[in-house]
Amino acid sequence: MKKKHTFIVFLCLMLCFACSKREAKQENTFIEKKQNKVVENIVELGRQIFANNCATCHTVTQKDLIGPGMQGITKRREKKWIISFIRNSQALISSGDAEAIKVFKKYKSTMTSFLFEDKEMENLYHYLESLE
Repeated sequence: MKKKHTFIVFLCLMLCFACSKREAKQENTFIEKKQNKVVENIVELGRQIFANNCATCHTVTQKDLIGPGMQGITKRREKKWIISFIRNSQALISSGDAEAIKVFKKYKSTMTSFLFEDKEMENLYHYLESLE
């Protein structure tokens, strides 16, 4: 009788373990889908900011327009530099920043300063990052 009881307890424990593992996997899948949706929304908000403010002078490819193409920009420049340049390219040039001066000389103009909220800037950056 004791063996039978031990076996039943063992089976119950195994069943509980299997069910909890399956539930955890389902929960992880749900969380991943939710996170992917959030990232998609952030990128879409960034795309809208780009379309409304940047697309007149910049392409989403590597092709130059009035300013440089944006594809690969987050690989070529650091995030802090990109944000500083968007916020005030003239100040970055005046500070003696070699990369900013190089961009200014190549395109022969300064970029309009954009005073986006921090969240908008993050959304725009994530969109630029998605162009890789």
